[in-house]
Amino acid sequence: MLLQHQLLIISRPLQLMLRKICCKLGVVSPNRLRVLLYHDIQEDQEESFYEQLNWLKREWNFVTPDQFEKMILGEMPIKGNNLLLTFDDGMLSNLAIAENILNKLDIKAIFFVISEFIKIKDTFKVKQFVSKYILDGFNINNCPKTWSNLQSTDLKKLIKQGHTIGSHTKTHKRLSNCNSKSELEEEIIMSAKNIELILGIEIKHFAYTFGDIDSFSKDAC
Repeated sequence: MLLQHQLLIISRPLQLMLRKICCKLGVVSPNRLRVLLYHDIQEDQEESFYEQLNWLKREWNFVTPDQFEKMILGEMPIKGNNLLLTFDDGMLSNLAIAENILNKLDIKAIFFVISEFIKIKDTFKVKQFVSKYILDGFNINNCPKTWSNLQSTDLKKLIKQGHTIGSHTKTHKRLSNCNSKSELEEEIIMSAKNIELILGIEIKHFAYTFGDIDSFSKDAC
């Protein structure tokens, strides 16, 4: 565990106390809206993931993608602690998580997928893509044997179960490394249009890759 994570855990009681004081003084709003992001979750991690969600449900209300959209647009008030669950990259384990855990807990999530990744049928090519684009330089030989990608049939299952599909670029490109407007359009706009054509739905949500501020840019925005 990273030192910063250890410090966060140790200081948690103090954080909670300070937050309560600030809320009472009106310095901090008691209402919150947060997004919780996951990636691939292997079968031996499912129990731990289930326990995490149950722990979170004690204090947080899991909102649907539609509710989240209304909240950020100001069409629905943000009251209490609200949490949206999302998954990046489009690994096949996401389908098992949805069917084994999310659906039982009545939690609806957004699954952000890479338009070129969901087209791959060959298992070895999946691992090649992961090594080249998702986990830059990752050794293919170290890929778990169970690793595979969500394909169109899997995504349609998620949609039928009430979940939402979003775009996570065309090739998992770091947007700050895109050198032209046309390249950005391919990664951001065309990726969503390709997913729309494959699934026959409207794509309204986008998650940029890697997540840190240095991976985004003014042009991408």
